Amino acid sequence: MRALAGIAATVWLAIAADAHAVTLCRAKKGGALFARETCRKNETAVPAAQLGVPGTPGASGAVGPSRAALYLVDSAGVEVGPVVFVNPFPVLVAGPQAYALVRADAVGGAALLTVAELGEPVGDVFHTNADCTDPGFVDGKTLTPLLQVIGDTVHRPVTTAGPVGIAALERSDPSQGCTSVTPRGGCCQQVTPHSRDDLSTVATTSLAGLGFTPPFHLTGP
Repeated sequence: MRALAGIAATVWLAIAADAHAVTLCRAKKGGALFARETCRKNETAVPAAQLGVPGTPGASGAVGPSRAALYLVDSAGVEVGPVVFVNPFPVLVAGPQAYALVRADAVGGAALLTVAELGEPVGDVFHTNADCTDPGFVDGKTLTPLLQVIGDTVHRPVTTAGPVGIAALERSDPSQGCTSVTPRGGCCQQVTPHSRDDLSTVATTSLAGLGFTPPFHLTGP
């Protein structure tokens, strides 16, 4: 056994020293081992595994998935998705605190969910009726669809609507005053009638239908 190990070590050194020597050959007479490109007529090829010589390393495996720095999680601990932007000045700058990437068939694929400073989802929906009773329209000219949430109702842009006459804005934030409150719990504000050509029709679902329970919070990977 010791002699066999010595032979294997000698052969392995020979292979390492000569990148072209890829075949182990055993002499038919005497049984000596040689590392050659091809065996001679008086030699027989020997599998390296018989001597315990290491084989050629296999290909590297695929790189595993990485994790984002922050994730949005709901009150039940359900992970919504990675956070792609956080407002660093939520007090000084009006607007949402965080945007999280949501991957769900119920919203038609990847979309962004906007969450305010206290963990509540936010949204703006434009209406042609002054009392916010029509289906509504949302901003459609964004690289990734922005979900607009009013109460529990999630609005997702579908198709460009063309010029739309706007008479009211329904918001999730009542801090700027409401003309009325919609059945969804939105704050309906009448605005000066005007036309918009950057809006889209909507498809709706619910936060409950997506399996999310507000309020939300941020967590590490």
